[in-house]
Amino acid sequence: MEQQAWDEEIHSQSVCMDSSLSTSNSVSMPIGCEMVEDEAERRTANVRERKRMCSINVAFIELRNYIPTFPFEKRLSKIDTLNLAIAYISMLEDILSSPIDPGIYVRSCVEAARRNHPNAPSWSTSDLLARLSWINWKRLGIEHIR
Repeated sequence: MEQQAWDEEIHSQSVCMDSSLSTSNSVSMPIGCEMVEDEAERRTANVRERKRMCSINVAFIELRNYIPTFPFEKRLSKIDTLNLAIAYISMLEDILSSPIDPGIYVRSCVEAARRNHPNAPSWSTSDLLARLSWINWKRLGIEHIR
């Protein structure tokens, strides 16, 4: 399922890149020199913008590979991806700066968040907490956290 989603993403990006390189022949060229230059500049600007948007979309695809997501989840929106990445990075920073064992620290933070404790860390959003079981904790060198 995940491979199929990845293949669709790659296909949509290659289609985007291919379409950004082509120019439409259906647009008739104006007769005046200024109009021809304006048309050429507009086409060039459109190609640049399509390439820029494609590079942003590729960056989001790569970012989604590094944040915890459910395997069955449809692709996150860009804003959801950014919010989850911010929370995840904040959590990892807190783990690294905490003198407590990482597993114990995260468990205590999760418990504080579930009790709506006012000192619960800002990263303990329900969105990230729901995904904690999907994080590859062994890769981070931490015992699995529930």
